[in-house]
Amino acid sequence: MVIEHKLEGEDLKCKECGEDLVEIGVKSRKEIIKYVPAKLIVEEHIIYSYACKACEKETGESNIISTEAPKTIFYNSMASHELVAHTLTLKYQHAIPLYRQETYFDMMGATLSRQTLSNWTMAAAKALEPIYNHMKKNC
Repeated sequence: MVIEHKLEGEDLKCKECGEDLVEIGVKSRKEIIKYVPAKLIVEEHIIYSYACKACEKETGESNIISTEAPKTIFYNSMASHELVAHTLTLKYQHAIPLYRQETYFDMMGATLSRQTLSNWTMAAAKALEPIYNHMKKNC
């Protein structure tokens, strides 16, 4: 992101004579690394069902169709792929134990127990096992 600091309005007038100032170049550039804290977002997915009333009237049976729910790595879990990946990265790359992750997520407004995080870790290991085996075989 580039943020330009330019004079505007009355600041563009010379304080001595009142004439308009003319841009003559860039004085300097400065890069600042900014930290944006992580945040958790709750997505509520509402799955609708539809029925054909014409078929129901004609045959007595409803033709019911439902929209698809988003697929996640764990069946019926609130964990998104991104959240599981973040949990595993914290645990294995940054060596943050699950009890500290529990506190970390609690500070972010999500109550995730150590047991839940542990279950996700074990389920992810099982889900990723075919990839691990393939990589191990090809080394």
